[in-house]
Amino acid sequence: MDLRWNETVKRVIPDTFWGVLQIMEKEKGLTFTQSQLALYEQMQLLYPDLLKEIRNRIADGTWSVTGNQWCEPDEMLAGGESYIRQFLLCSEFMRENNLAPLSRVVWTPDAFSGHAATLPKIYRGCGMENYLFMRAAPDNMRIFRWESDDGSSILASTGRRKMLY
Repeated sequence: MDLRWNETVKRVIPDTFWGVLQIMEKEKGLTFTQSQLALYEQMQLLYPDLLKEIRNRIADGTWSVTGNQWCEPDEMLAGGESYIRQFLLCSEFMRENNLAPLSRVVWTPDAFSGHAATLPKIYRGCGMENYLFMRAAPDNMRIFRWESDDGSSILASTGRRKMLY
């Protein structure tokens, strides 16, 4: 695990983010979205110049901090308290570091095992209004209102497209 995290922190984060910023210079109007506040914390600790440039892009509206979670979770393994703590850590970090306004979108691009039925209740309780995901969507439903058994609901949308292969 340490080796993979080390590679992410030492190579993937700076290469990817500096690369995106260079492309933004050439392609005016390009907007980039990045989640996982754990990565922003590493930039703050190791790459303050990179974070300064990203803050400039956040201010001009071309860099979006989304997801509102510390990391992208597996939605079937973690318990409800774990999700709530993710949102609390994220909002505290964003507020203390004046990073960006907290969005109202949950971003889970890679939930392999599905989506727990309690998540709309948890997400609404954390102030989220929209849910964007990529895997395990209901058939023939790209946008729908996802409801928990207590009646809590969230507008859900999948980026999934019909596979051509």
